[in-house]
Amino acid sequence: GEGEVAERFAVFQSGSKQFKVVAGDVVYMEKLDVPVGAAVRFSRVLMVAGLEWTLVGRPAIGGAAVEAVVEEQGRAGKVVNFKMKRRKGYRRKKGHRQYVTRVRVVGIVVDERELEEGRVEREMAPMPQVRREMWRLD
Repeated sequence: GEGEVAERFAVFQSGSKQFKVVAGDVVYMEKLDVPVGAAVRFSRVLMVAGLEWTLVGRPAIGGAAVEAVVEEQGRAGKVVNFKMKRRKGYRRKKGHRQYVTRVRVVGIVVDERELEEGRVEREMAPMPQVRREMWRLD
């Protein structure tokens, strides 16, 4: 809930975009070709941090993955592409709706060996507030 500190967070990449998530997060992302209800595993994890440690990938962490479930396949709100050349009577209007997939993060898995080798102990820093959704399903 609000104000609660998560056990660990991860930054992973999908569809050339990066997402910072904790277990239970819901994320809208570039369409994945996976049916609703299916489990999906993101293995390109760039960073994982717990309360006492941080793992930073170079660029990715081999033994880490973010596990999620596909909740919905849909399209984001309309984006209007309007072109006009002034005084020339030229106008073009075109709509676009991006295909998006809504996933719910189930957990963040880290190979124990990775923890032993790559962990960095750290002082507690305040968690950065991250801007959430790029897309909304309307």
